[in-house]
Amino acid sequence: MQHYPLAKMSTPFLLLTLFLWCLPVGFSIAALSGVAPVLFWPSGLMLCIYAGVWLLGRPSSFILSETQLIVRWPLGARHYRHDELVRAEHIDAVEFKRRIGVAIRVGAGGLWGVFGLLWSVKAGWVNVYLSSHKQFVWLEFAGRRPLIITPQRAAQFLEQLKGHS
Repeated sequence: MQHYPLAKMSTPFLLLTLFLWCLPVGFSIAALSGVAPVLFWPSGLMLCIYAGVWLLGRPSSFILSETQLIVRWPLGARHYRHDELVRAEHIDAVEFKRRIGVAIRVGAGGLWGVFGLLWSVKAGWVNVYLSSHKQFVWLEFAGRRPLIITPQRAAQFLEQLKGHS
């Protein structure tokens, strides 16, 4: 089995993540210092949401075995069989926008990347696990939604995936 971690965050995602982490920290400081005690609860709620995104939304790695691709989260996994793979390719941001067009996201967006589902008129429902604005891997499986991911070493990932198909 070959493990491919989620790609490092691109600068826009990193900056947005840092900003989003400042909010519960600032709220907690304001609450604990007595300036705005009411901010304790929003801070706690935000931290619970962040934990949920980390544990259930943001994949930690993509694993290629002899028979399947496994998208791994700290608290779960999703399996895609190689024999169901119809198409696998690199796409850039321009091609991503061409295929998706205007989309509505369901899931997390901004905190560590974009994770969950996108719906667009052009592509319908698409599973997305993106931590970078480049090196997208577009995967299509028979009878399933397309999958867009950003693994580290995307070219090697694709080469190995195509070798199993």
